[in-house]
Amino acid sequence: MVIDMRNKVIYVRTCLKGSNLDEQIEMINQYIKDNNIDISDYYIDDGYTGQDKNRPGLNKLLKDISLNKIEIVIVSSYDRLSRDYLMYENYMDLFKKYNVELKAIQWWKIIVSFMLDFQQKMN
Repeated sequence: MVIDMRNKVIYVRTCLKGSNLDEQIEMINQYIKDNNIDISDYYIDDGYTGQDKNRPGLNKLLKDISLNKIEIVIVSSYDRLSRDYLMYENYMDLFKKYNVELKAIQWWKIIVSFMLDFQQKMN
């Protein structure tokens, strides 16, 4: 049996500084407690939109992924990574390349985000 020694981490983002950061962290902390997951780090972007590519927490997360340091990224919902479908797909390509699993507690929220993104691009 091979044991993966890479890190399990949390990524949280809010578009308005401090708006629901604590709620996301609390929800994820409950999830990791319920599932007996040991977290090694938090990557936080407080006050950044999901369409902003230049986020310090996300940039550090992506760098650590490319250094093969991360096994699992846990988010409250998939749209925390991006609200732009193409940007999200680019991130997923990187996750796949380095065999990183993305877990979202509220997985369904991304459908709404991408529908809104698509609608905006069509107008």
